[in-house]
Amino acid sequence: ISTLEELEIQLLKGGPNLNDEEFKKLEAKVQKQRDVVAELHKVNDSLTKAMDKAQAELTKYKTQKKKAISKINFTDEGTAGLFFNLQIAEQVPDGNYTPATAIEVPSTNLQPPKSNSTASGDKVTTTKTPTTWEALIKDDTTDNFGNPLVIGNLYVPVVLSYSTAAEEVADEFTNAITNYALTPPVTYAGTNN
Repeated sequence: ISTLEELEIQLLKGGPNLNDEEFKKLEAKVQKQRDVVAELHKVNDSLTKAMDKAQAELTKYKTQKKKAISKINFTDEGTAGLFFNLQIAEQVPDGNYTPATAIEVPSTNLQPPKSNSTASGDKVTTTKTPTTWEALIKDDTTDNFGNPLVIGNLYVPVVLSYSTAAEEVADEFTNAITNYALTPPVTYAGTNN
């Protein structure tokens, strides 16, 4: 633009002192600069319109995203907000899950003896002790992505049960997880609560 202004000043000041050919050359330079400036204004206007349109679309998508997130109900089937299944659960690395441990059940909770018959007809009496398992949430407990649990956030507890059977009979067992889509989330309140 400064070149155009300089040329216009030169044209105005020097115009009377220039011959026709010099005047036409200078006038052509000025017109060429005016055309360049006009083209730059058009490009600027076009880019400004495109940017305004993109900004409006971004605002629209942000509003849609906010509405969609507000409609997520973690207690409804199929709305847990992330994909998680048995294959993924089996791949969660050590340190990103909490193994459960068996705890003793008081003897008053023993089930009555059961009588079973063997193939030869002999009676065998067994007493089955129920096993209770627990997984303690500690200060260093993480989610399955390795992120520390955040007080006030919702988490869906998922239990993965897997076989520790010998390799020869391992095919007779199937690993399983709880149905996380039907499991209501819990709010993490910290380990002191």
